[in-house]
Amino acid sequence: MTTKRGQNRHGEVTAKLRGLFAAAIDAALPAGKITRLPDPVVGATVVLGAGKAAASMAAAFEQAWKRPVSGLVLTRYGHSVPTRDIKVLEAAHPVPDEAGLAAAKSIMATASQAGANDQVVFLGSGGGSALLVLPAARINFATKQRINRALLACGAPIGEVNLVRKAISGIKAGRLAAACLPARVTTYLISDFPDDDLGSIASGPTIAQQVDPEEALGIMRHYQIEVDADLAAAVRANSAPMIEQGDVHLLANAQNAQDAAAARAQSYGWPVIKLGAHLQDTAGALAASQAIRVRELAASGRTSVLLSGGETTVRVKGNGKGGRNMEFLLALAGELAWCAFARYRRGVGCLPGDPGTRAGG
Repeated sequence: MTTKRGQNRHGEVTAKLRGLFAAAIDAALPAGKITRLPDPVVGATVVLGAGKAAASMAAAFEQAWKRPVSGLVLTRYGHSVPTRDIKVLEAAHPVPDEAGLAAAKSIMATASQAGANDQVVFLGSGGGSALLVLPAARINFATKQRINRALLACGAPIGEVNLVRKAISGIKAGRLAAACLPARVTTYLISDFPDDDLGSIASGPTIAQQVDPEEALGIMRHYQIEVDADLAAAVRANSAPMIEQGDVHLLANAQNAQDAAAARAQSYGWPVIKLGAHLQDTAGALAASQAIRVRELAASGRTSVLLSGGETTVRVKGNGKGGRNMEFLLALAGELAWCAFARYRRGVGCLPGDPGTRAGG
């Protein structure tokens, strides 16, 4: 029977955990973080962008810029926020739809209208790669969708997914920046990518980078994605432009979010163990390894907050619901349920091999 004191204690802990989550989210939000602004120009300042945070970034830029501005950004359905002058468009994520295609064409057309006296500001965040979909010449939209679905389902690491996306794109890997010439380009990014590789955030529409077509074709074949002669020829012909890089500013990343959560936990007097902010593995494997750490703490009687971040992968089977985070949480819950059951039945720690765990029978 749960006592009133126990209920109060549970409620207090829950509130503090929500505080950790809120601190992490606040650290990744763009509001107030655009402090290094580009110099004003004689001509127009045009804002373009894509990602789940693109609308919030547009609002933050307008707040910081306080000068005339125009442009458009693309975000996921349901992620719009009010902006003053920058138009916000919405499209599907993670599998692109016709709205995303139309938006990408509009963004590319706007970029191509910029002149020598103008400047373009690009706002990129996680999700931008899937949203900003413009197939390369000789690759149709249906093929782009087919490849994207297959990449999401096969369990490929995000680095391989984005490399293929760049290879079949008419806007990623610096191609948007090339369309902006001769205008000056300044880029602001919020990173959700392991190790904050700038060319991988939203697949780098304004970051010039080499893309090896044979590597991209090899990845597709490795995951048994159909590659006919026409697709292979189109990928090989789709060279990425090598242009001079404009200014790039990283506004926030996973490490910032983790550090903010850690600081909040420490303010509560809770010890913190950081497992890493750039972890990569399958959702199930990461859940299992982190469950081991929880079991070790439980066995030692220590109380600590475990924090981690990164990019998990999953292999989609059937028509399940949810995503990578949900699979990780369900796998972790399953691992910890065995730990709780063992401790309840036997009164022992739940280390691998202990009686009552799966490893020990």
